[in-house]
Amino acid sequence: MSTERRMELVRKVGLLGLSDLRKLAPIGDLGYLNDISYYRGDFTRSGLIEAIIHAFYEQKNRFGFTEVCRETVWRCTDHEYYCPELGMYWQIDSGD
Repeated sequence: MSTERRMELVRKVGLLGLSDLRKLAPIGDLGYLNDISYYRGDFTRSGLIEAIIHAFYEQKNRFGFTEVCRETVWRCTDHEYYCPELGMYWQIDSGD
């Protein structure tokens, strides 16, 4: 995510909050996030990116967001997620 796009996202979140991620769409590429385990529900780290991902999982069923997942061949520890409704994608390395 470019610095300009990140600042735009920060501005939108400051104005609209995270209660409905559809207001922020398209969110864009959140980058490669290490040390967040989807399987443990480990979203305790602070920060905007982690807060957006946490909000996504809270709102996923309520708003019917699609989550497209892909595991890479490398020991199945690299996971890529994409939500077309929000234009949001991110990756998690569960092997870290």
